Amino acid sequence: MTVQGTGRRTFFYQRGANALLDIEHFEFAVTRAKIFHLGYLLLLDRLDAAAVDGFPPAKQVLVAARGAGLKTSIDLVSENSDRFGRVVLPVLSEVDYLFANDFEAERLTSLPLRLDGRIHAASVGQAARRLLRTA
Repeated sequence: MTVQGTGRRTFFYQRGANALLDIEHFEFAVTRAKIFHLGYLLLLDRLDAAAVDGFPPAKQVLVAARGAGLKTSIDLVSENSDRFGRVVLPVLSEVDYLFANDFEAERLTSLPLRLDGRIHAASVGQAARRLLRTA
């Protein structure tokens, strides 16, 4: 079985408030929300930065959201870099819902999902299992 996919999403982005978003901007004790969505990792300068403990500050935000009883979700940007391992993988243990396309899943798992230009369901399943083990 094969699935067609484009491999990347196009993002039009102007660095602004995203670069300044930080831990102190979140107050989960006063929310009635049920789900907290954090997007887009790899475009959030302060939340993506390496912290002293080795985890990006985004992890603290997700821990706080879960501590307040919220389900958590994240979305990524299709960036051609090695930052997926430093920024995204360390937060997966605090994520209930991950939005990732095939390109991003390949970056997270180091598994090729395309053969002959087509996405292969078996490879996607293997990547999903690897991501679940990481989380």
